[in-house]
Amino acid sequence: MKTQRELNLEYWGRVHDMCDAYNKQHGTNIKPQQCVKHCGDICNFKNVHPMFDGQKYDLAVAIIEDTPVFVWDKIYHKAQKHCVPILEGAFYHPSYWTLTPPKEKRTFNLNGQQLPCPSNNEFCDTYLLDILGEYYYFESMEDRNNVAQAINILFNNARDKE
Repeated sequence: MKTQRELNLEYWGRVHDMCDAYNKQHGTNIKPQQCVKHCGDICNFKNVHPMFDGQKYDLAVAIIEDTPVFVWDKIYHKAQKHCVPILEGAFYHPSYWTLTPPKEKRTFNLNGQQLPCPSNNEFCDTYLLDILGEYYYFESMEDRNNVAQAINILFNNARDKE
């Protein structure tokens, strides 16, 4: 548990700086008071700053998607889609993290093997699979390769049958 002095130094220094930087970059108006939890609940100080009167306070460690996040809140990496709990002292840049859990990957069954479904996003042309002029787009190279290999195995098995 931090002392009143430590909380004041962190609040008036790091939290104010974090809010100012986030507001400037995103055109928002996140107040430092919104970045304080008292006994586990977000404080509603409006235009008054907390006194840190010895009760249990927590200060936000980052702002992601206009929401202050605190130690042990869960966030998700935008590209790699994994979930991590917020840790004290770590740096979380809002461009790389989201509060929204990733969608479950859709799959289909081909010859007893679960494979990723093609995407509806035609702008993933890096991960394109062309079958007789029909284009199928995948979210990752690995997904595309898994489907292509399964199709190759299916065709090779059909070719090698007597």
